[in-house]
Amino acid sequence: MAGFSTYDSIINALTVSGYGQRVWFNKDSYVTVGTSYYDFWMGSGSPAAGTWGVHGTGRAIDNTFAAALPFTNAGATRTMHLLSMGVGSSIILGSLLLYDRLAEYPFDGTDTANDFNAGAGVALPARDAIGGTNGVGCALIVENFSATACTAQTFTPTYTDSAGVDRTAAAVLFASGTSGKRIVHPVANGIFWPLNAAGTGIRLIKSYTLGASCLSPQMCATIIRPIAVVPVMTADSYVERDFVLQLAALPRLYDGTALSFILLAGATTCPMWGSVLFAEN
Repeated sequence: MAGFSTYDSIINALTVSGYGQRVWFNKDSYVTVGTSYYDFWMGSGSPAAGTWGVHGTGRAIDNTFAAALPFTNAGATRTMHLLSMGVGSSIILGSLLLYDRLAEYPFDGTDTANDFNAGAGVALPARDAIGGTNGVGCALIVENFSATACTAQTFTPTYTDSAGVDRTAAAVLFASGTSGKRIVHPVANGIFWPLNAAGTGIRLIKSYTLGASCLSPQMCATIIRPIAVVPVMTADSYVERDFVLQLAALPRLYDGTALSFILLAGATTCPMWGSVLFAEN
């Protein structure tokens, strides 16, 4: 097993060495729309809601941000791995994606063009799918942080892919309604922004253009590393996924991991609670 030589070593880490961490979370409900995507990074509860940054200034995100699930880095020479995640809700919540939030690029949606960090972007933390800074296995989402409705406009980021090649990826923003916590995903393309087909992964964003004002003053292009999905498709239930035996992947959680959730909503509200368990070896 990645990071552990035997199942007994996992039990030992949890019960003898004290190398396990179970983090509980509770997120308040807000108005959602079924079959649409929402980011709990901006949702109130525990952990607290995140904040919007500075227009045109990218910033790296880590576990020191208040909106991230509490996470203590692994000790020297040890590695941290996800063991399980459980989610409960009084409704048919939908499918919940656990992700690591690596970098944010806030922009004013009323400004139709701008550079990020003077066109240089911001260096990605060493937390891509293989623990590097190149953006391997990383995805882009675009969010509306404001209560102002976002209108459908063509958004075109200029970014550097995981191979170090600069590319553009134009798509149309989905009109976001009034919820500031809703992900503005591209029309007909699901949750992740459709990157240029010639490259995979994303390490930084240099600039953007908009076909016209999309009205919301607080937008954000965010680089994330997707980690795991848990579906909660029954009301008044608690669902847990085991990433050791049930889904033997043991995803690696690198130093500074900033965990949060994205929901594919199944209803018009989204109350949820649960826990994430990880251990180091």
